Amino acid sequence: CFQGRGKICSFGYVITDDSFRILEQRDIPMNPRSRFYLAGRGNRPGITLAYTEEEFKRCPSFSYYYSEISELLRRPDQMIFGYSVSGDAGFLASEWERYQTKPVDFRFYDVQRILTDYKELQNTPSLVHGAEAFGVQESQEVHKSDEDARITMEVLRGLCNETGLTAAELIEKYPHCIGDCIAGKITTKYKE
Repeated sequence: CFQGRGKICSFGYVITDDSFRILEQRDIPMNPRSRFYLAGRGNRPGITLAYTEEEFKRCPSFSYYYSEISELLRRPDQMIFGYSVSGDAGFLASEWERYQTKPVDFRFYDVQRILTDYKELQNTPSLVHGAEAFGVQESQEVHKSDEDARITMEVLRGLCNETGLTAAELIEKYPHCIGDCIAGKITTKYKE
Protein backbone atom coordinates (compact mmCIF):
# COMPACT_ATOMS: atom_id res chain seq x y z
CA CYS A 1 0.00 0.00 0.00
CA PHE A 2 1.20 3.46 -0.91
CA GLN A 3 -0.98 6.55 -0.42
CA GLY A 4 -3.67 4.24 0.99
CA ARG A 5 -4.00 2.28 -2.25
CA GLY A 6 -3.26 -1.43 -2.37
CA LYS A 7 -1.42 -2.99 -5.26
CA ILE A 8 -1.85 -6.72 -5.81
CA CYS A 9 1.16 -8.90 -6.55
CA SER A 10 -0.58 -12.24 -6.00
CA PHE A 11 -4.13 -13.58 -6.08
CA GLY A 12 -4.47 -17.03 -4.54
CA TYR A 13 -7.50 -19.17 -3.98
CA VAL A 14 -8.76 -22.62 -3.12
CA ILE A 15 -12.05 -24.00 -4.38
CA THR A 16 -13.57 -26.84 -2.36
CA ASP A 17 -16.78 -28.79 -2.21
CA ASP A 18 -19.04 -28.79 0.87
CA SER A 19 -16.84 -31.50 2.43
CA PHE A 20 -13.68 -29.36 2.11
CA ARG A 21 -12.22 -31.54 -0.65
CA ILE A 22 -9.95 -29.29 -2.68
CA LEU A 23 -11.14 -29.09 -6.28
CA GLU A 24 -8.70 -26.39 -7.37
CA GLN A 25 -5.83 -24.47 -5.80
CA ARG A 26 -3.97 -21.73 -7.61
CA ASP A 27 -1.65 -18.83 -7.00
CA ILE A 28 -1.58 -16.11 -9.65
CA PRO A 29 1.51 -13.93 -9.31
CA MET A 30 1.24 -10.58 -11.07
CA ASN A 31 3.23 -7.44 -11.62
CA PRO A 32 2.01 -4.87 -9.08
CA ARG A 33 3.46 -2.03 -11.18
CA SER A 34 4.71 -0.55 -7.95
CA ARG A 35 7.71 -0.80 -5.73
CA PHE A 36 7.76 -3.41 -2.97
CA TYR A 37 7.85 -2.47 0.69
CA LEU A 38 8.22 -5.64 2.74
CA ALA A 39 9.71 -4.27 5.97
CA GLY A 40 7.85 -4.84 9.22
CA ARG A 41 6.01 -2.12 11.07
CA GLY A 42 6.06 -1.69 14.84
CA ASN A 43 6.36 -5.14 16.36
CA ARG A 44 5.27 -6.90 13.14
CA PRO A 45 7.93 -8.78 11.20
CA GLY A 46 8.56 -8.09 7.54
CA ILE A 47 7.05 -10.17 4.73
CA THR A 48 8.92 -12.80 2.73
CA LEU A 49 7.14 -13.40 -0.56
CA ALA A 50 7.09 -16.71 -2.45
CA TYR A 51 8.55 -15.16 -5.59
CA THR A 52 11.35 -12.70 -6.20
CA GLU A 53 10.59 -9.13 -7.21
CA GLU A 54 12.04 -9.95 -10.63
CA GLU A 55 9.61 -12.86 -11.03
CA PHE A 56 6.66 -10.63 -10.13
CA LYS A 57 7.81 -7.95 -12.55
CA ARG A 58 7.97 -10.47 -15.42
CA CYS A 59 4.28 -11.33 -14.90
CA PRO A 60 1.30 -9.55 -16.44
CA SER A 61 -0.44 -6.95 -14.29
CA PHE A 62 -3.86 -7.12 -12.62
CA SER A 63 -5.67 -5.89 -15.73
CA TYR A 64 -4.55 -9.04 -17.59
CA TYR A 65 -6.27 -11.21 -14.96
CA TYR A 66 -9.31 -8.98 -14.48
CA SER A 67 -11.76 -11.22 -16.38
CA GLU A 68 -10.54 -14.41 -14.73
CA ILE A 69 -10.69 -12.94 -11.21
CA SER A 70 -14.09 -11.36 -11.91
CA GLU A 71 -15.46 -14.72 -13.05
CA LEU A 72 -14.16 -16.38 -9.87
CA LEU A 73 -15.87 -13.77 -7.69
CA ARG A 74 -19.17 -13.94 -9.60
CA ARG A 75 -19.78 -17.69 -9.49
CA PRO A 76 -23.37 -18.08 -8.25
CA ASP A 77 -22.90 -21.46 -6.57
CA GLN A 78 -20.17 -20.45 -4.14
CA MET A 79 -19.44 -18.74 -0.87
CA ILE A 80 -16.29 -16.63 -0.58
CA PHE A 81 -14.35 -17.06 2.66
CA GLY A 82 -11.13 -15.38 3.65
CA TYR A 83 -9.08 -14.49 6.69
CA SER A 84 -9.25 -10.80 7.55
CA VAL A 85 -10.81 -10.68 4.11
CA SER A 86 -12.07 -7.10 4.07
CA GLY A 87 -8.45 -6.05 3.50
CA ASP A 88 -8.25 -8.33 0.47
CA ALA A 89 -11.53 -6.91 -0.84
CA GLY A 90 -10.04 -3.44 -0.38
CA PHE A 91 -7.03 -4.41 -2.47
CA LEU A 92 -9.35 -5.54 -5.25
CA ALA A 93 -11.30 -2.27 -5.03
CA SER A 94 -8.05 -0.30 -5.27
CA GLU A 95 -7.00 -2.22 -8.37
CA TRP A 96 -10.39 -1.81 -10.06
CA GLU A 97 -10.06 1.92 -9.55
CA ARG A 98 -6.42 2.08 -10.58
CA TYR A 99 -6.96 0.09 -13.79
CA GLN A 100 -10.33 1.75 -14.47
CA THR A 101 -12.16 -1.56 -14.62
CA LYS A 102 -15.70 -2.29 -13.52
CA PRO A 103 -15.91 -3.34 -9.85
CA VAL A 104 -17.35 -6.76 -9.11
CA ASP A 105 -20.06 -6.97 -6.46
CA PHE A 106 -19.66 -9.91 -4.09
CA ARG A 107 -20.36 -11.03 -0.54
CA PHE A 108 -17.61 -12.47 1.63
CA TYR A 109 -17.32 -14.18 4.99
CA ASP A 110 -14.45 -13.60 7.40
CA VAL A 111 -13.16 -16.77 9.05
CA GLN A 112 -11.04 -14.67 11.44
CA ARG A 113 -14.21 -12.96 12.68
CA ILE A 114 -16.04 -16.29 13.12
CA LEU A 115 -13.09 -17.66 15.11
CA THR A 116 -12.83 -14.51 17.24
CA ASP A 117 -16.55 -14.55 18.08
CA TYR A 118 -16.69 -18.32 18.63
CA LYS A 119 -13.70 -18.35 21.00
CA GLU A 120 -14.82 -15.03 22.57
CA LEU A 121 -11.36 -13.56 22.00
CA GLN A 122 -10.49 -9.96 22.82
CA ASN A 123 -7.95 -9.76 19.97
CA THR A 124 -8.20 -11.23 16.49
CA PRO A 125 -5.73 -14.10 16.01
CA SER A 126 -3.27 -14.29 13.13
CA LEU A 127 -3.85 -16.96 10.50
CA VAL A 128 -1.08 -19.13 11.96
CA HIS A 129 -2.57 -18.84 15.46
CA GLY A 130 -6.01 -19.61 14.06
CA ALA A 131 -4.63 -22.75 12.41
CA GLU A 132 -2.85 -23.78 15.60
CA ALA A 133 -6.16 -23.55 17.49
CA PHE A 134 -7.30 -26.57 15.46
CA GLY A 135 -4.02 -28.50 15.50
CA VAL A 136 -2.97 -27.38 12.03
CA GLN A 137 0.74 -26.63 12.12
CA GLU A 138 1.46 -24.22 9.30
CA SER A 139 4.13 -21.63 8.70
CA GLN A 140 3.74 -18.27 7.08
CA GLU A 141 7.46 -17.66 6.85
CA VAL A 142 6.92 -17.41 3.10
CA HIS A 143 3.76 -15.60 2.05
CA LYS A 144 2.05 -17.46 -0.80
CA SER A 145 -1.55 -16.50 -1.45
CA ASP A 146 -2.92 -19.92 -2.38
CA GLU A 147 -1.38 -21.44 0.75
CA ASP A 148 -2.95 -18.68 2.85
CA ALA A 149 -6.27 -19.64 1.25
CA ARG A 150 -5.69 -23.33 2.02
CA ILE A 151 -4.79 -22.56 5.65
CA THR A 152 -7.95 -20.42 5.90
CA MET A 153 -9.93 -23.41 4.63
CA GLU A 154 -8.32 -25.57 7.33
CA VAL A 155 -9.39 -23.09 10.03
CA LEU A 156 -12.95 -23.06 8.64
CA ARG A 157 -12.97 -26.86 8.54
CA GLY A 158 -11.73 -26.92 12.16
CA LEU A 159 -14.52 -24.55 13.19
CA CYS A 160 -17.11 -26.73 11.47
CA ASN A 161 -15.74 -29.92 13.04
CA GLU A 162 -15.48 -28.46 16.53
CA THR A 163 -18.90 -26.80 16.54
CA GLY A 164 -20.73 -29.46 14.55
CA LEU A 165 -22.07 -26.68 12.31
CA THR A 166 -21.85 -26.27 8.55
CA ALA A 167 -20.22 -23.18 7.10
CA ALA A 168 -23.68 -21.72 6.38
CA GLU A 169 -24.76 -22.40 9.97
CA LEU A 170 -21.60 -20.70 11.29
CA ILE A 171 -22.48 -17.61 9.27
CA GLU A 172 -25.99 -17.63 10.70
CA LYS A 173 -24.68 -18.01 14.26
CA TYR A 174 -21.86 -15.45 13.84
CA PRO A 175 -23.29 -12.84 11.43
CA HIS A 176 -20.53 -10.32 12.21
CA CYS A 177 -18.44 -12.30 9.71
CA ILE A 178 -20.44 -10.98 6.74
CA GLY A 179 -19.03 -8.34 4.42
CA ASP A 180 -19.94 -6.94 1.05
CA CYS A 181 -18.06 -5.31 -1.77
CA ILE A 182 -20.58 -3.27 -3.74
CA ALA A 183 -19.49 -0.84 -6.45
CA GLY A 184 -15.96 -0.99 -5.03
CA LYS A 185 -17.06 -0.02 -1.49
CA ILE A 186 -16.43 -2.41 1.38
CA THR A 187 -18.93 -2.76 4.21
CA THR A 188 -18.73 -5.16 7.12
CA LYS A 189 -20.80 -5.96 10.18
CA TYR A 190 -17.71 -5.69 12.40
CA LYS A 191 -15.06 -3.11 13.15
CA GLU A 192 -11.54 -3.66 11.86
